[in-house]
Amino acid sequence: MADLGSSNIAPTVNGTATGIVGIIGDTLTSIASTLNNLSLS
Repeated sequence: MADLGSSNIAPTVNGTATGIVGIIGDTLTSIASTLNNLSLS
């Protein structure tokens, strides 16, 4: 905990990575839903 720079940056990097993964997941889910709807219609 002595290195305040690392402790401040690490949560931000983790949050950003989680956000990016979430966005990619949402995008893939949307694409999958669209393909399912197209194939059903």
